[in-house]
Amino acid sequence: MSVRLISLLLACALYVVAPERLGADDGDKPSSSWAALPVLYYTSETGLAGGAYGVIFYPVGDAKVLSNTDASLVYTQKNQMIVGSRTEIFRPDSRMGIGTYYEQFPDVFYGFGPDTPDAAEEDFTTRYVNVDAMWQRRFGGDLYFGPSVDVSWTELTDTEAGGLLDARNLPGTIEAYVLSAPGLLLTWDNRDNTSFPRGGAYHQAAWRLFSRHLGSDYAFRRYSVNLRHYLPVGRQSALAVQGFLDHVSGEAPVFSYPRLGADKLRGYVNRYVDRSLGLLRVGFRAPALVWRVGFAVYGGIATVADAPNRFRADRIKAGFGAGLRFRLDKNSGLNIRIDFGIGENGSSSLDFLPGEGF
Repeated sequence: MSVRLISLLLACALYVVAPERLGADDGDKPSSSWAALPVLYYTSETGLAGGAYGVIFYPVGDAKVLSNTDASLVYTQKNQMIVGSRTEIFRPDSRMGIGTYYEQFPDVFYGFGPDTPDAAEEDFTTRYVNVDAMWQRRFGGDLYFGPSVDVSWTELTDTEAGGLLDARNLPGTIEAYVLSAPGLLLTWDNRDNTSFPRGGAYHQAAWRLFSRHLGSDYAFRRYSVNLRHYLPVGRQSALAVQGFLDHVSGEAPVFSYPRLGADKLRGYVNRYVDRSLGLLRVGFRAPALVWRVGFAVYGGIATVADAPNRFRADRIKAGFGAGLRFRLDKNSGLNIRIDFGIGENGSSSLDFLPGEGF
């Protein structure tokens, strides 16, 4: 964990920001802008690593919400790589998104369930390629509905000798595999801003079907419910509340199981894994209080189990923390967040990422 902290601290210390407005405001119509920053760090698992992140915001038609395209790249001395790009298009009557992602990077695994000991930690590396897309039509007011598609390829390339993954008998560990799934999305979204919301709600129910008849090597279903609500505090700050449920059923490969990591609950790094994950968290965010720098505090509880009806109160994990916000782009409200979290039993996490966690 200390190595991960050091690497992210170095990344934070070396950022450079270059925002620029590309157009003038025209009444309520938002204008375009862009921002970019490089990243450089070192860990024993990766050696020297460097990369960059960039994003551009732009209006499409008469939409009041800015569309965006971002791209990121990290490459290491040991030939490990993360590269990805995502585009989200917002129109008055619809929205769409498409993303591509490639990763060959070290990770950790502790086994299944909410009671896995720290001593069970084992290192592994996967090679992973993913393409996903969605389109939703607006059905009056703030309700959206439409299809999605998700296609990925995964290969377990390195394992720790003697570990659970090294036995190569769990689904997804035996050989490289393909997953493909159509899905449906039902969304209620009346947020006042997609990058830094201070009011409104974002509620989404998602369903995906992975079937051998559709080219998938494993057959299973994935269900998720994401409920977010935002309340303004004062003139610029916000309170965010989220409830989240994620579940996989059927013959799901181990790397598709929900994982309790820092993207879900601060203070944990992919620490707990199982078929179901439940989460409740809250965060207070203050934007640029001094120049472009603000702060955030947050806390939450979460747990995992092999089914939602088997969540147990005595297996709930808690995580808390605080962080800084740097307003990368004033036009869109996009922040770079530097968050430090503390979990149970000395667990901790440090994030250096664009955008808010929820």
